Amino acid sequence: MISKSQFEKAQIEKENFILHVIENGDSEDPSQPLSHIVIVNPAKYFTKLQLDSGWRDFNSHNEDLEPEVGIYLAPNKNQPEIRYKIEKIQQSGRLIRITTSSDNVIIYQPSKMTLFPEDF
Repeated sequence: MISKSQFEKAQIEKENFILHVIENGDSEDPSQPLSHIVIVNPAKYFTKLQLDSGWRDFNSHNEDLEPEVGIYLAPNKNQPEIRYKIEKIQQSGRLIRITTSSDNVIIYQPSKMTLFPEDF
């Protein structure tokens, strides 16, 4: 849950406010894997200061995305705050080369990377 002042800040900051939800962070049980969900502009989706299990639905938003020019790529799923705008895509078979706004050329690895919509 976020505090009242955090929720009010989210309403003001809109897409500049990002909520990270960590599930099973304190579990040492391997059958309960760590889950990290990123919710950009949470005030757009929530009207109360609480979260129930519905937050899990946000995970699919990023997983449904395919690389395309104009959206953002976080090269490391464990560091979603570090992301780059996709400027160019070259595909050869299943290999996808992405050129980012910082002129990095990255081979897309969906299991290790996260995509974010252009309106983040």
